[in-house]
Amino acid sequence: MKKILALVAASLLSLSSFAENTFHVGAFFPVTILDIDGESVVAETTGAAFDFTHVADCGFTFKAGAGCGFGLSDIEDTKGDNLTWFDLDFSAGFGGSFIHDEKMTLSLLGDIGLRIQGGGEESYDDRTGLNCVDYIPVMFYFGPEVSFTYRFIPHVGLFANLGVFYAIGSTSVELKTAGETVSDDLGTSGFIVQPKLGVAFTL
Repeated sequence: MKKILALVAASLLSLSSFAENTFHVGAFFPVTILDIDGESVVAETTGAAFDFTHVADCGFTFKAGAGCGFGLSDIEDTKGDNLTWFDLDFSAGFGGSFIHDEKMTLSLLGDIGLRIQGGGEESYDDRTGLNCVDYIPVMFYFGPEVSFTYRFIPHVGLFANLGVFYAIGSTSVELKTAGETVSDDLGTSGFIVQPKLGVAFTL
């Protein structure tokens, strides 16, 4: 039994020696196109994103990552300006790497994730006083993502990703006035197109 366990351990170690573990750190530029209870909302944000990606010797690939960004939506506030928008992203992906060598890695993943976005505004009315409106879409999403990494030296390179996702969830809309608070949850669905660019550090 000890010999069998030793052989299994040696086999696992030999496989792990060919595995690739990479940290991607950079920027993402998601464009979100939503239908919120029949109303179209488009938001464009820019922010920082990172992920950890593991590529096994056989090509099986998985990743986990997160991102945070800020930008604008096409919702107009009371002054006619576009509403400031935030974007939080948490995701995981599974798939395969078709090219996997010392110079480059090309992967196709199926991603799933949680997206929290939103914005708010304040306005003053002579009758009601200070009014606050908040929009908070919370969505689950899934879809394909292509990832390409090119290493200039063995452990450092650049990467570029592109994902196209379908999102579904709900948007919490809350109106606060001096006298009362009114809130509602609205059905939300749409698409997210998400490019990423940055630096790759391979262990």
